[in-house]
Amino acid sequence: MKRIRLTATAVAASSLGSLGLAGIGASSAHAAVTPNTAFSGKGFDTCAAPSDAQMDDWYAHSPYRGVGVYIGGSSYLCKTGDSPSGGYTADWVQHQAATGWGMWAIYAGKQGPDLTAANADPQARGVEDGADAARQAQKLGFASGTTVFLDIEPYHEDATAHAVNTYMKAFADELTKGGYRLGVYGGSLNRATGHSVLGDLVADPSLSSLVAAVDIAGTTASQANFNATTNDQYVPSTMWGKHQRIHQYTQGASRQFGSTTLSVDDDVVDLAPTSHLKIDPSAQHSARWYGSDRVGTAVATSQQLWPNTTGNPADFYAPGDKRPQAKAAVLTRSDQYFDALGGSALAAHVGGPLLLTGTGALDPAAAKELARMLAPGATVYLLGGDKALAPGVEAAVHSLGFTTQRLAGADRFTTAVDIAGQMAKDMRDVNGNPAVQRVLLATAKDYPDALAAGTAAGATPDSVVVLTDGTNMPAATSAFLHQWAGGAAGANVYPVGGAANTAAKTLGAVVPGGNLKLNTLVGADRYGTAALVARQFFGSTGTPHVYGVATGVGWADALSGGAAMGSLDGPLLLTDPNALSGATSGFLHDEAAGGSVDLGVVFGGTAAVSQQVFNRL
Repeated sequence: MKRIRLTATAVAASSLGSLGLAGIGASSAHAAVTPNTAFSGKGFDTCAAPSDAQMDDWYAHSPYRGVGVYIGGSSYLCKTGDSPSGGYTADWVQHQAATGWGMWAIYAGKQGPDLTAANADPQARGVEDGADAARQAQKLGFASGTTVFLDIEPYHEDATAHAVNTYMKAFADELTKGGYRLGVYGGSLNRATGHSVLGDLVADPSLSSLVAAVDIAGTTASQANFNATTNDQYVPSTMWGKHQRIHQYTQGASRQFGSTTLSVDDDVVDLAPTSHLKIDPSAQHSARWYGSDRVGTAVATSQQLWPNTTGNPADFYAPGDKRPQAKAAVLTRSDQYFDALGGSALAAHVGGPLLLTGTGALDPAAAKELARMLAPGATVYLLGGDKALAPGVEAAVHSLGFTTQRLAGADRFTTAVDIAGQMAKDMRDVNGNPAVQRVLLATAKDYPDALAAGTAAGATPDSVVVLTDGTNMPAATSAFLHQWAGGAAGANVYPVGGAANTAAKTLGAVVPGGNLKLNTLVGADRYGTAALVARQFFGSTGTPHVYGVATGVGWADALSGGAAMGSLDGPLLLTDPNALSGATSGFLHDEAAGGSVDLGVVFGGTAAVSQQVFNRL
């Protein structure tokens, strides 16, 4: 978080006085609003509290709906003589709670150097700080039972790790006595190669059992559409998987919304069921989204995720609706899948639905849906050339007041590369340089593998999907892989399915052998391959709360459904229409055992996925 000091300093004997926190909460006696700490969505944290006017401006104009609140601690950097709490007061908390902001509490206590200094007593310091954190949380109006995230910055030595763990256990015990729960903020590393606070937590059951939630400090590049997940390769999906994670993925980003510019850390917060749905997944655990035909199913799916437009393209939310506004849409032909296989990833990436239409004229249902959920001037991406979507379709989209951008190549392979290239324009590494981190590779001679891959690429930051010609590698795909996977720091390549895996074996000619990083995902059949993709991108390192199921013997429902699942950060699984496949059933059984799943969605009517299969989900 870079909000705290990392050098040991003397701590004054009078802790509240020296920290300047004695007056916090004095004005909260008449508080009427309890801060909402059960929140999921986009959030930010910043060292000194923005003014109420700035927070109001961002609530009206930004994509954020949550804010981290520093409640104190001897290592908190932004306290001053004039503002010992950095502006985070009980009155400030009350104003934001009344406005509708979600919140999480952060306490910057003792750090490694404090705990290993001469004559330091980690146990005693933990008791003192745990009691102080409980007092400060109460003074600021946080309800009993709230999780308070203890900020622990990086350390490396064995002695420091031991001291930090002793401190955290004592902190947790005292915090619990005060009526609050322990959360921990910090980085994660492979325990075999070095210490990190989350790595050490994972390795110590006696400590991890005391932790209610984690805030993962895993810095990535500034993400287009603020696309991020709470996945972490060193925090197992079996731990803190039930809405118990935050991921701080960008630090010190300058953001302007409305008339307010702030330097913030970006966070994706998962402390409650998703608010990206029309239904409440805490009350309804299965759903079927469908229409009278494939066009209608795509529209029905869009209506579940995307609210009515406010008419203002700058708005991120509509009053009274927690779902984010759609920022764009993807339109593809309804009779063939060739140009559309990268479309679900693109739709999730740009923040909108994928809709279907006939090739010669814009389908009235698709036209009505575009007008319902997109603000005038928004971009509609058309997939394929004039033969796929005739000029009349584009003209009709223009007549609705939208901008169009056509992504079309000479064939299905170059169209997929054009789509991936459009997405890649937004992708950067941690140093701000253009970078694609993951390329999923699937055959275009059939659709199942590409549909599962497209969903994963849409849900996973810095990821795209490109296509093979069966077991052969097309020139356009080869060139794309050479560009983005050819360097030492290039993308990992994921061949999805047997045909793509065979084609990938030719990559040695375009990607130097030392740089080629292949991660093969090949199942026994289309259902097994989709389940492997789900395990790789959602189950092994993540905690999916929504999963989708579509027929594996048709493409249309899975295409629009895959776009939705990419936006919901969940996998798309495939099934036989009349019998749930063993691989799909196995994945769902494992996820159910982990307890992270809130909702299962079937895309399409009973002819696509039978009621018998639905009842088994």
